[in-house]
Amino acid sequence: MNRVPNRKQAHERIHPKIVQERLGHANISTTLNIYSHVTPGIQRAAALRF
Repeated sequence: MNRVPNRKQAHERIHPKIVQERLGHANISTTLNIYSHVTPGIQRAAALRF
């Protein structure tokens, strides 16, 4: 049974490969295209690292 991850799960930083397998996507690109939107928190974290 496939289900859409909720917002809480997205913020728990579940590895994309795990999400791909759980949702049954054949390619990781499908998962990343659907679920890899950039949030302000991710932008801030990246800015602090560079």
